[in-house]
This record gives sequence, structure tokens and C-alpha cells, in this order.
Amino acid sequence: MQILCLPDKFKGTLTSAEAAAAMTTGFHRVDSSIQVDCHTMADGGEGTADALAAIWESRAGPGSVKWTESEVVGPHGSGQPVAARWAQLHRPQNTSQKVAELLAEYEFPIAMIELASAAGLHLVADPNRDANPIHTTTFGVGELIQHAIQAGCSTILVGLGGSCTCDGGAGLIQALGANITPVLKGKLLSGGQLRSIEQVGLSPAISALQGCSIIGLCDVTNPLLGPTGSAHTYAPQKGANDDEVRLLEDGLTHWANLVASATESSVNTQERGMGAAGGVGYCLSACLGGSLISGIGFILDLLPFEERAKHTDLICTGEGCIDTQSRYGKVVHGITQRAQAMGKDTLVLVGSIAEADGEFTGLGIQPDEACFMQIATIADLPNVKNVDEAKKNASKLLSHLAERELRRYLSRT
Repeated sequence: MQILCLPDKFKGTLTSAEAAAAMTTGFHRVDSSIQVDCHTMADGGEGTADALAAIWESRAGPGSVKWTESEVVGPHGSGQPVAARWAQLHRPQNTSQKVAELLAEYEFPIAMIELASAAGLHLVADPNRDANPIHTTTFGVGELIQHAIQAGCSTILVGLGGSCTCDGGAGLIQALGANITPVLKGKLLSGGQLRSIEQVGLSPAISALQGCSIIGLCDVTNPLLGPTGSAHTYAPQKGANDDEVRLLEDGLTHWANLVASATESSVNTQERGMGAAGGVGYCLSACLGGSLISGIGFILDLLPFEERAKHTDLICTGEGCIDTQSRYGKVVHGITQRAQAMGKDTLVLVGSIAEADGEFTGLGIQPDEACFMQIATIADLPNVKNVDEAKKNASKLLSHLAERELRRYLSRT
């Protein structure tokens, strides 16, 4: 039997690689001869650079990935720098035709930057620090882009997941040299300051790219504005109250109007992914002429998923919690969609399901009647008393869950 194991991280407990190892342990308790093909997964959020680098090295060999650590401004601005790690990817020599076609449009070397490394929610997790997106900035992300350009990279991939910001990418653009009126006298732009901007000049920022192409890897499909936009959907999770959400929405609307005037073009704020990372998706597209693609889609294409899955009997994925966000560009949704399209049986092993409205609505996928799909949770295992206990013993419990669900699956087939 062959199993393709592609879990996301179980946030706060297990990395993608650790989750895959735990699942493999459970599968081998059922039958030690089972062949398990594991790969680190991510969707544009934390862990994307590691996932991409692992796949890249498997294709291009040792030395094809160079890691760099850069000190940049953190989400709280000047005086609180962070050490952000990013990767340079060099052209692989031996790839399948599909991967070669995928990479044909990219110039090398490629920089892989995670926005979360400079403006991530995990950087403001200390309750003694102000995590509110009214005050946080993407300035450090712009500095990372500058570092990549100075290192000679021709294509810049920016993973857009895990942000603590809602500044529409204004801080990022400011770091690249955009002219902001009125001049802020050393202050860095944050979500709460967008409404006070009167004019923006983008030419210096565009020139700073030096012809580099920039691509955002999205882990969500939300638009910039409106009830499903960046402020209304994600700002509350980052610490904003109702009044602050309205302030941020108003600021993003004003920012979009300023950018439209500066570029003399009208990028549709309602397009998919524009609301990623507090509006950085919109910034990359409208301000810098970049493109937005699905993070999990890109990684699965690079794998490539269809080749790996073709001779597989069962595909297994998972994450810490399935919720309403899982259906908008996340790892589990992307893998399950592709598995179902190929008619492949699928196991989804998760910590918990946040929604109580049916087994499959958490993913927004109606399973194909011709193939098997099952979502199972650690929370439903016997003797799991609470979330804290589950997190403390996540690896052990995930192994038990994998073993139980594989036995159940085999009893059906």
C-alpha cells in the first residue's frame, strides 16, 4: 500500500514535518510495509519558505537553496528589529516537463520571503505588547524585498499568510521609497494612519524593484474591501474591536482610492486575494504590478501533486483546526480538491473542527461519491479531556488517530 502524506502544520504544536512523522508512525503500526511518501506543506503562511526549499532541493539538489538572515524593522516599527530568514532558489537542472513549464516564466535566482517573518502575528503574541493592526506595519517586509533585490534576485515570491497587519501594504511601499504626503517625520505607516495620507507617489518604489517581478503567494481568496474583505474578516483576529474594524475599512478604502489616482488605473479591489495579509495582496498587484497566485496551488504544482498521487492508494492531509478560513486557499482544502478531482481516497486528520454544521461543510467540498473522504479529529479520541491536553500530547495523539482511521479505512475496502 502507498500513502501520500501532505499535512499542514498544527499551529502552536507541530510543524508540517512533525505532523507527517506522527501520521507515518500511526500508519506503520497498522502495517510496517506501507510506503509513506511525505512532503512538508504550506500555503503562503509560516513554513512556506521551508516547504518550498525542501521541494526545491529534492529537485535541484544540494546547494540549490541559499538561506539568508536579515535584520529588519518588526511589526511595531523602529526600535524593535527582527531577524527574518529568507531563501534564494537557483534554477533546477532536472525536472519533469510539467515543472519545467511552470518555472519557464520565472527569472532566476528567485527569492522566497515570508511576510510573517517580519510582520507575523507570532511576533506580537506577548500580551504586554500592542498587537492591534491599527498600530502594526509591513515596513520590514519592504526591507526584506530590498535585501532580495540587493542580493541579485530577479523574481521575488512573497508568502502572504500569518500577518498581524492591516495597512494595505502602505508600510511595505514606504520602505521601498514611495513618496508619502504629508511627510510622517520618521513614523512608519500602519493601518490606523491610512486615512491621514493625502497623496502617494509610487515611482521611487517601482524603480526600486529594478525590473524584478514580484508574486504574492496567497493563503486566502478574500477581496480587499467589504464584508468579506481584509478588515472585516481578519482584523478582529488580530486584536481590532468593532470601531477599529470600521476605521481600518475606511482607511483601506481611502488607500485604494489614492493608489488608483497615483497609477491612473483601476485595479479591482474585489479580485481574489486582494485582501491577503491585511491588503498586501492589493499592494503587490496595484502598486508594484505584481501577480497573485494560490500558495498551496504553486507548491502542489511544483511537487508535482498529480505525479506523486497517480500511483497512490490513499492521500492524507491535515491541520490543527478546520474553520471557515480552511475553504479559502488553505492546505487541506487545496489538497482535498485535487485528490477528489483525481478520484483518490482521502483522509483529513485534524485537531478539531470549529464548525458544527456537518462533516464536510468545514472544507466547503462535496465529496465525490466514487471515492472515499473522511475527516477525523484528535478532539474525538477517547480520553482526550481538553484542548490543552491535546496540544501537549499532539504527536502521540495524532499517531493514534492515524492508526485508527487507517484501520477503519482498510475495513471498508
